Amino acid sequence: MINWLNEYAEKPNKKTVINFKLTYFNTASSKLLLDILMKLEEMHEKGHEVLIRWHYPEDDEDMEEAGEEYADIVDVPFEQVAYS
Repeated sequence: MINWLNEYAEKPNKKTVINFKLTYFNTASSKLLLDILMKLEEMHEKGHEVLIRWHYPEDDEDMEEAGEEYADIVDVPFEQVAYS
């Protein structure tokens, strides 16, 4: 995924929208998520239009909080999307 994202970042689409819809992640995968988000932040800083959508079950406060924490870490437009 990171290799693909590095290649994509060289010549991205006019607008990049990344949707995360996870039911679970652990410490190792949270590091990878942060790597992905940081790469998206680099793209945004270079003037590319980037949007991150964090989908979480409406009854899962932990997943909602995780999205909020990631949104605070990176300077990229970030939407929280609850679903049932």
